[in-house]
Amino acid sequence: MFTGRKGNLRESFRTVFPLILAMGANAINQFADRIFLARFSDSAIQASLPGGILSWLFICLLVATAGYSGTFVAQFHGAGSRRDAAAAYGQGLWLTLMCLPLVLGSIPLGHLVFDLCGHAPAIVAEEKAYYDILQLGGVFCVLNAVLSGYFTGIGRSRLVGFANVVGNLANLVLDWMFIFGKCGCAAWGIRGAGWATAIAAALPCVILGAVTLFDPALRGARYLAALRLRGNLLRRIVRYGIPSGLHQFIDVATFTVFVMLTGRLDAMSFAVSNIGFAVNHLSFAPLMGLNQGASVLVGQHQGAHDPDASIRATKSCLFIALTYMGLFATVLFCFPDAIMDLFRGEASQFDPAAFRKLGRTLLWLLLSWGLFDATGLVVGGALKGAGDTKFVMWALMAISLGLWMPAVFAVMAFAPSITSLWLTMPFYCCICATTCIVRFRRGKWKQLRLVDDLVTSA
Repeated sequence: MFTGRKGNLRESFRTVFPLILAMGANAINQFADRIFLARFSDSAIQASLPGGILSWLFICLLVATAGYSGTFVAQFHGAGSRRDAAAAYGQGLWLTLMCLPLVLGSIPLGHLVFDLCGHAPAIVAEEKAYYDILQLGGVFCVLNAVLSGYFTGIGRSRLVGFANVVGNLANLVLDWMFIFGKCGCAAWGIRGAGWATAIAAALPCVILGAVTLFDPALRGARYLAALRLRGNLLRRIVRYGIPSGLHQFIDVATFTVFVMLTGRLDAMSFAVSNIGFAVNHLSFAPLMGLNQGASVLVGQHQGAHDPDASIRATKSCLFIALTYMGLFATVLFCFPDAIMDLFRGEASQFDPAAFRKLGRTLLWLLLSWGLFDATGLVVGGALKGAGDTKFVMWALMAISLGLWMPAVFAVMAFAPSITSLWLTMPFYCCICATTCIVRFRRGKWKQLRLVDDLVTSA
């Protein structure tokens, strides 16, 4: 697993580390963002997660569908056809353009959701303001997925990592300026956090978009050739990308319901739960980098007709994921009170002792599903990279809607507490991880071929 053959640990680490770094920078940025908002006001931290998660709910389907062009780039690259890889990127750009009216049209729909949630009026007002601004920058998330998918697919993940780290660093600085009113800016609070995110989302697109102009497969007239609509390729990307997107949409939708239901509990439970998920993002985001990395590596090896290398790459990514989660769990277990204290502002009305106690409980509960989450994300990413997107969609949709959501609503009906709600999470993550492992071990994905009949030239 470590050296000597394709898919070994060293090769896999070179591919996934820049993606882990980029997603880790995003997690640190969001973590700091939540700290800033918690120190700005109690209402800002309560409104931040519902506003942010609903925004992602309406964008994730589009991001995953258009971004699946990157899997085709990887498979064409593995098959040795750079011209077709460039064409897959071009179809992703067309999908991005088609997504623009859908992103903007989701704004009034989001307002309707917030009105139905039953949160306090002051919280709803801040949720809507934050959400509106995030949606304005949503199209850059779709474009970034396509650009990142292209460069990762052809093996230039370091560039992707660099561009996204730059965007996240800019977001962090803009958060500090816009939330608290630094460097001559007004103190905009949660609205400032929204504008910082929207502006910073454009930076990786500018960097990666500029580099495409100098890429050998896209330079000059080749760019125009890549942008030519190829109906069979575009339909194939959509055919496999939509199940991938629907899986993410259902996953985020059920999590959104979970978050909205926590808002019906007391204010401290709602705030501490949002803080807990902000901490969880520090583990989840790097795992998403591994999810992307596993998908790309498996895509490249499947394009080269080497399923054994795909298996080795998946095991390598899983080893990295579990090692990271072990280190993260150690820190979380040893320093829960210190982590919670980062989120206590001077103006907070919450009792410090009760705030720390509840936070400690939720952070330790978080550890109970971390390893399951890591396993499910890596193996699920590998299945998607091979093209097994329909199984992932139907299986995880059934688990989310058929098992987890009924458990959540039962808790709200019979034992409504934040601790009881959080206890449903390890149950959900364990079943998801087990399902992905069983599917992967059965090996049906090895026979899938996404691009063999679409290759036109080297």
